[in-house]
Amino acid sequence: MNINVNSFISAIVVLLALAGFAAAVAFGEFRLALMSVVGGLLVWFACLSFMKIKVDSLPIVVTLFGFLAGTVVFLDQAIEKDMWGGYHVLPEPALFSFVLWFLAMTPGAFLFYWKSAQPQVVSSPSVVPPEVPPAPQPVKPVEVGVERDNMNMWMPEEYEVEYDPEMIEAYLEAYEDGGEEYEGE
Repeated sequence: MNINVNSFISAIVVLLALAGFAAAVAFGEFRLALMSVVGGLLVWFACLSFMKIKVDSLPIVVTLFGFLAGTVVFLDQAIEKDMWGGYHVLPEPALFSFVLWFLAMTPGAFLFYWKSAQPQVVSSPSVVPPEVPPAPQPVKPVEVGVERDNMNMWMPEEYEVEYDPEMIEAYLEAYEDGGEEYEGE
């Protein structure tokens, strides 16, 4: 088949899985929504393998389906409705669903990293002449002056504070008074 037809079939499989997920969540059937997401992803992988298609959106789709799977597990297991119509989040199933959510999104993140780490091959039909290395430049000696001296780098005169005996006396009084309060208790 044509590559455009194969890509269209691949996109239809993903859209049908997302539509099934949305319909199942709308009806409150969270387990059916999880089956729709996982089944749609497996069918999509089978289509990609059978039709020998390479898609650039693979990391996005895997991450999205992992996010949806973790979200539907959270909605199914971690949220409980009480008899007055309120909702409560159960801590242990919520923690389990967040761990599952993280693990379900990890392959997509790995694919993003793997895709960015691949060297990009650019082919050029023209012949590129070899580059001539530039002539070496003479190295100028660096003069050590006041600007380059590490001892004068901080310029301590900018950070000096005048000695104020009244301020030191007030500090010591407050320190001594504070220590006596806690000793008496």
